Amino acid sequence: MSLGAIRSAVKNVFLCIASYFIGCLYALLVFIFYLMGKPRPRFGKAYLEKSPPYTLRLNDSALTLPLGSASDPEHRKHTTHSQDQCLLLTKLPVEPRKSIWELCLGGRRLRFSPLGGPGELTQLLCHEEPNQQGSSSHSLPSELPANDNQNMTGAHPGQNPKVFPLVLTCRKIYSEAINCLYSSNDFHISACYLGGLPSLLLPQRFNAIRSMTIDWGFPYGSPIPPGLEGFSHQTWGFWVNSWKILAGMKGLSVLDVKLSSDVFFNSYQWTRLQEEEKTLVLQPIREVTKPKKFRLLLPFSLDLYDSPLTTLPCAISFGKWDRSSGYF
Repeated sequence: MSLGAIRSAVKNVFLCIASYFIGCLYALLVFIFYLMGKPRPRFGKAYLEKSPPYTLRLNDSALTLPLGSASDPEHRKHTTHSQDQCLLLTKLPVEPRKSIWELCLGGRRLRFSPLGGPGELTQLLCHEEPNQQGSSSHSLPSELPANDNQNMTGAHPGQNPKVFPLVLTCRKIYSEAINCLYSSNDFHISACYLGGLPSLLLPQRFNAIRSMTIDWGFPYGSPIPPGLEGFSHQTWGFWVNSWKILAGMKGLSVLDVKLSSDVFFNSYQWTRLQEEEKTLVLQPIREVTKPKKFRLLLPFSLDLYDSPLTTLPCAISFGKWDRSSGYF
């Protein structure tokens, strides 16, 4: 074999070895890049094997009682049963049930009171009679349960605390009884909180109210028209907007409004008004036409035949409230 042939053979061997190593290196790089691009699990296999399966947490509901363990005798009596097992809901027709809810929830005086946080009102049972001046306002108990800062609360301390919990017993009772709560009671409220009712209550609850008594204190919301001393456009806007809210209550059938006297709204101020100014003051009241029984108590005595007053859609009483007169 010649020297040139030997050199050529050695060269071919080295080329084969170099090609083999280059191929192996290329395959290794491809494998490394593949591993780098492959998504990796967040936890190792050992962790996944030991971790228990994820279970959904049941959302607690204020309208559902907690379920007790059937094998636990201590909690067996508190177990919530299916509504199919409730004879009241399955055997008794709907109309008699609604009569029961009305007897249990109706015929009360519910007072809206600003005991909650900003923008909140609470509804408290009120069993006190209005005072001799005709106002349904009275001092509220200084010590209230901690859970009274809610939209729907229990009664005053010492009063029947079972009225509102009945509505929250279960969803079916709530759906049947909630309208009775609003339609079968008389709601008392100060006029300065009247503007918050549409945002506080759902529209169907707001329109379900049938009876309302309002204490209208001044000078906040004084109906003195523009140009007179002591008047501001803010109070005039409040006067107009409040009557607009009352006019928009679709279910309102009984409305009692008591106006309180002050230095800005009294007989002297009223007699100073011109006929067109009196008409302007009373115009928002004329918009309230839905109540079948609408009574207005003015804080001063005037001629009942004062022309602007005769066109109002309400019965009018003057001066202090007199129980024997049938007003309020």
